[in-house]
Amino acid sequence: METRWGKRLGRYEIVAELGHGTMGVVYKARDPKIDRFVAVKAISVPNQNTAEEQQYRERFFHEAQVAGRLLHPGIVTIFDAGEEPETKTPYIVMEFVQGPSLNHLCAETKTLRLEQALHLTEELAEALDYAHAQGVVHRDIKPANILITESGRPKIADFGIAKMNVANLTVPGHVIGTPAYMSPEQLQGDPVDGRSDLFSLGVVLYGLLTGYSPFQGNSAATVCFKVANRDPLPVTSFDPSLPQELDAVLSRAMAKEPAQRYQRGIEFALDLRELRERSQMSDPTTSSLIALEKRTGTLSTQAVLHGARTVRQKWHRFSHQMPRNWHVASLALGFGLYLMYVMSKVPSTPLPPASNPPAAVAVVQQEPAPIAPTPAPPAPPARKKAKTRPAPTQHAAKPQAAPTELAELDLQVHHHFAQAMLTVYVDNQLTYSHALLGASKQHLVVLHGVEGTESAVLQVPTGRHSVRVEVQSDADALDESKAITATFAKDDQKVLAVDFEKHNREMRIALK
Repeated sequence: METRWGKRLGRYEIVAELGHGTMGVVYKARDPKIDRFVAVKAISVPNQNTAEEQQYRERFFHEAQVAGRLLHPGIVTIFDAGEEPETKTPYIVMEFVQGPSLNHLCAETKTLRLEQALHLTEELAEALDYAHAQGVVHRDIKPANILITESGRPKIADFGIAKMNVANLTVPGHVIGTPAYMSPEQLQGDPVDGRSDLFSLGVVLYGLLTGYSPFQGNSAATVCFKVANRDPLPVTSFDPSLPQELDAVLSRAMAKEPAQRYQRGIEFALDLRELRERSQMSDPTTSSLIALEKRTGTLSTQAVLHGARTVRQKWHRFSHQMPRNWHVASLALGFGLYLMYVMSKVPSTPLPPASNPPAAVAVVQQEPAPIAPTPAPPAPPARKKAKTRPAPTQHAAKPQAAPTELAELDLQVHHHFAQAMLTVYVDNQLTYSHALLGASKQHLVVLHGVEGTESAVLQVPTGRHSVRVEVQSDADALDESKAITATFAKDDQKVLAVDFEKHNREMRIALK
């Protein structure tokens, strides 16, 4: 509610009340010196004797001074701290964020999309990594202390006073506030460091994905017991479509022992980024664009726009670290050069078939040309045993010898083998055989191990056929085979997805 009250805290003119909590009241105020809006939090001093009250005030100003050194786009900036001359009320002046708290946002939507939740938590982990490197621990990470800007970026609020809040509200035998977000060591009154904030951030992410707290109870004592002694249900038990690796990431973030958690926020952020990139690649729109580019060797207009959006999003995150008057001009120049490059790869008019087409195009041009007088194209180059039937040649273009109509099958393999052999049969006829070679993912903390991908475009005769996939790995003592039956039409563009469980290497196949 925007009503001028005519009140002041120091030199700041109070405009409206934004909210209140255990620590005091937050106001929207105007700084008359530079004519800008700020957020001013008036701190409630606990009822103590004179000596304890003075000690509390000194600690408050010290914590505000320490937090005032934090300058990061993911942290609400502290501008000033002072004391109202007449009432002696201490206050802290912060950046005014025009946007709701994550708590209010989740009250409306209950949960967030996977990509949105991972992206938001990744940025929060990076902000916490910065603060912890400066020696500042928040101690009260929860949705109410996370603000969402109009552009959708999260900002952590209450750095500097959260420590005062927790210290004031935690007494022996009683915990007041939000114990569901506190780490076990914090509930027990032990010393805490940045790993405690990462535990709380894991709890926040769990709630964003499921709509529930990982530690629920009808009393504070029950919640505290579960935080210290119970492991939460995996998020995939709420939504089986979520990636299995997400359970491992959250399990590490919310480990009971600090030594078993992420040791730094950047480690947490890297795993979240890896999961987010995987989820983007599994998006049907993105996958179809990549498959189209593989088959045609060119970039479609949709691919250009998709790539432009990706570059714009990544540049937006990078440019927040740069001076404003520099990155605006550089953004326009860099984005323009990128569009010029990708548009140059999109032909303005259809091109006739080349006499020597590239290998990527030859895969989809194996059937004879529809115009009878035109000679059949030359045989395409070999593709690592990707074809089992001889390609038509110029001497075999007789109508009675024309090959059976073929449909395209896009093979996409995701595996965890250092070395294995993959073979595909169509109606027991060898169609494709290729070695699977994985690479180590050393930069990850939880998602480490061997991983690899393979893709190819296969030719399948039209009609109903059985497709069988076999994989053999001596190192893993694996010899597995699975089959699937489907009807293939001439204009179909089906995708055969093959992946493997990370731990037991069980093969899964699906035709899309």
